[in-house]
Amino acid sequence: MAFARSTTNRKSRGSNSVVGFNNKDGDYTQAMAVVNGNNEFVDMTADSFGRLRTSHLYPMFETNTRYDIDPTLWTTIGTVGAATTIVDKAAAAIVLNSGNIETDQAGLRSLKNFRYQAGKSQLIMQTVSIIDPDAVSCRREWGYYDEDDGLFWTIDDNGVFGVSLRDRGVTTFVAQTDFNRDKLDGTGSSGFSIDLTKANIYGISFQYLGVGVAKLFVYDEKGSIITAHVFENANKNVYSYMSTAVLPLSYLCRVVGPNGTNGGMNVLCATVNSEAGADPVYSIVKSADTGAFISEAVGAEKSILTIQAKDNIENPAASGPVRNKVEVVPKSLSVAVEGQAAIVRVRKNSTLASAVFVSAGDESSVNIDKTDVAATDGELLATYVINKDTSKTIDIYPTIFATNRNSITKNNAGDKESITITIAKATGGSAGANTDVLASLTWAEIR
Repeated sequence: MAFARSTTNRKSRGSNSVVGFNNKDGDYTQAMAVVNGNNEFVDMTADSFGRLRTSHLYPMFETNTRYDIDPTLWTTIGTVGAATTIVDKAAAAIVLNSGNIETDQAGLRSLKNFRYQAGKSQLIMQTVSIIDPDAVSCRREWGYYDEDDGLFWTIDDNGVFGVSLRDRGVTTFVAQTDFNRDKLDGTGSSGFSIDLTKANIYGISFQYLGVGVAKLFVYDEKGSIITAHVFENANKNVYSYMSTAVLPLSYLCRVVGPNGTNGGMNVLCATVNSEAGADPVYSIVKSADTGAFISEAVGAEKSILTIQAKDNIENPAASGPVRNKVEVVPKSLSVAVEGQAAIVRVRKNSTLASAVFVSAGDESSVNIDKTDVAATDGELLATYVINKDTSKTIDIYPTIFATNRNSITKNNAGDKESITITIAKATGGSAGANTDVLASLTWAEIR
């Protein structure tokens, strides 16, 4: 659709004017921008040449709860005592119940942390209903956070509904009565009064770059967005308002007192998006190879090359180890075969009993193993048949691996995820006692 800037569709806003961008027939306004008396754009709806800025959602996580708790997406947060985490298939919900003994808890967390891209807005939406919001000494949390950082909706230790910002383990809680936009109790301009026992879409949208605004909002019955509270961080802190915006989606129900009563939460749908996001423009590219041809004389499958996420990034130039949240995305696999044809497989999270891992470098987030040991478990991602006396380079991005989708990291279950390349001799065919394979793997590390 073509757009033309309209000089007639102008409305005053103090010393500024609102200018409409109409379709070519001029019958309705498509978007608005603000100009001052000098006809200069004074907000971010247009670029320096007056072109309308737009953004598109870049989905990083989408889930519903119709079938099960998908172990490739979720991990439980230490279910303790009488607490339960179950799937109610009839209701298409994951149901968290806290139990009623102090320290009982049920929680759910995305296995992955989601990448923040500088200068892009992060948008999180979760559909939740609360079971007994007035339960005594039963804390509930849901949002985009972990134990160190994040933004989330809260029913606190005293049963007070509100929102929280966590920075380096220190949590700032704002009660509903102190919301600075709409208190969601019917007294605000929206007139909307939230019923926590009913399913609602709870949203979080934030700038980062260390100091941007963070908005927490809901949708009303008509689908309108109602902003409840905004954390305004610019010009207030010496450092960023969270140590990182690379965080998981989390839910938690925990008994926090000796006389607690059971409370819970129904988890329905959720999504995490980068607004205007795209594939990362910066990454560290690394590669490893077997160093020599690996020989296999029988048909058994064995590993020849593995990369595995580290626990921490040990950079000598830094003040100490940093928790590893780097996303590792394999890009290409090169294989050369001599002798008998080879079956080459790519597996994720194989068990390697006698692996000997060495660091890929201080700045790298992975360790490397080149021990040729038996490996038949792990998720099989791809199988390639390489003929004898042949070499081939295979692009495994984005057909098998992709940013924010299929990659490896130190995940939120505490597992150091890995990718293993295995070989097996193809039986039958032309003569040849062994298959000899030389392989290399190239990957990107996205910080």
